[in-house]
Amino acid sequence: MSSFGLQDMLNFIWAVLLLVLSYVEAMFRYFFPISKKDLTGKIVLITGGGGGLGKHLAISFAKCGATIILWDIEKESNDRNRNLVKAMKFNAFSYQCDCSDQESVAKMAEKVEAEIGPIDILVNNAGVLNGNSITVLSEKQIRSTFDVNVLAQFWTIKAFLPGMMQRSEGHIVTVSSSAGLNGTSYLTDYSASKFALVGLHESLALELREQGFHNIQMTCVCPNFINTGMTWYPKTNVPWLIPILQVEDAAQDIVDAVREDRNVVVLPKVLGKVLSLKRLIPLRGQLAIYDYLGIGIEPHLSHRKSSSTLSRKRSPKMKSFTAT
Repeated sequence: MSSFGLQDMLNFIWAVLLLVLSYVEAMFRYFFPISKKDLTGKIVLITGGGGGLGKHLAISFAKCGATIILWDIEKESNDRNRNLVKAMKFNAFSYQCDCSDQESVAKMAEKVEAEIGPIDILVNNAGVLNGNSITVLSEKQIRSTFDVNVLAQFWTIKAFLPGMMQRSEGHIVTVSSSAGLNGTSYLTDYSASKFALVGLHESLALELREQGFHNIQMTCVCPNFINTGMTWYPKTNVPWLIPILQVEDAAQDIVDAVREDRNVVVLPKVLGKVLSLKRLIPLRGQLAIYDYLGIGIEPHLSHRKSSSTLSRKRSPKMKSFTAT
């Protein structure tokens, strides 16, 4: 067994000092937020651009002076969102692309950069959600979830990160989910894919740091349910504490996080505080909190063994949401 020497002691003291300083810095930034960086003239590529969150991300980034590029496999909705942004007198382009196909992503990346220019900010927003029991999910659905939610982000990063590294600047936004920090019933495939994205974000951020690319920023976004239309009937017992997110507000929060170079963003903020304490609480306590908060979705099932969870509150006047 090796002995604990002087150098080990110094390394330990240095690590503790940096930990304390990180808390001091966090408190300072809480009361004195840093100024938001200027996005004028930046080129922002958003995958899943044909969806509700993609649309509002495009609008929010465009209002900051950025040029918008929308990618989506659904051409009609993607073009519609592009036209909406252009009607507001902003620069916007749309390209049909299956982000789950590596070859398509590589070819479209070359086309986009040749026609418009290098990508400054990559927003990996494309995603799918099934919302069903693992016993009901088909192999095709499970594979599609990981192809779109996880592998697509690998392909877009591999396509655009080398250019960012060459220029020694850029920003990659990983749209994960609160389901990527906390498992949720009837979201086994979705939650697993979003957990994978948190791991991708953390690992890549460390990789870039060790390679000296300090000007390439990483932001991981973990929002709770957003009313963009991906799944039916979210549930919550405490809408006053952890509400259903409005898509416009979520998009603006994400853009603000990018402009502030924030590393991890949980929406709403109070949910981040709750989840940060999760691992410190015994399992029985975790389950008690889970039951109290009642956050989840109604699965696409016609029956259950128990109907007790049907009593959980649903957000009124909203029919469909995403659990991003």
